[in-house]
Amino acid sequence: MAERVEGFNFEQRHGKKRVRVARVWKTKEGKHYVVEWRVSISLLSDCVNSYLRDDNSDIVATDTVKNTVNAKAKEFFELLSVENFAIELAKHFISFYRQSDSRNLDTQLQDPKFSLACENGTLMSG
Repeated sequence: MAERVEGFNFEQRHGKKRVRVARVWKTKEGKHYVVEWRVSISLLSDCVNSYLRDDNSDIVATDTVKNTVNAKAKEFFELLSVENFAIELAKHFISFYRQSDSRNLDTQLQDPKFSLACENGTLMSG
């Protein structure tokens, strides 16, 4: 994938680790479901332009990754599993950042098993 220049392979991993996402969903029955996930995204990109032409447009900034993760979490109005959220994130980063190698996208989500539901103002374990 990466361009070789004078024996150097110009590809780089970039992204963001440990993005904390908290999301609350309210069902039609009035139950609240709270999730907290820790998300890590790692992209592998051909970044020869960053080194040779002072052009960082192929690099996805860490704040961009963090803000994208939080924005994508807000898009879903139905209860979503951690696995499905990881799939949706991977689809987004592969389609939006074409300079990244889709074969080397690493999406990791951790669910600390925090589950809480509230019904009629009473906390219930999930």
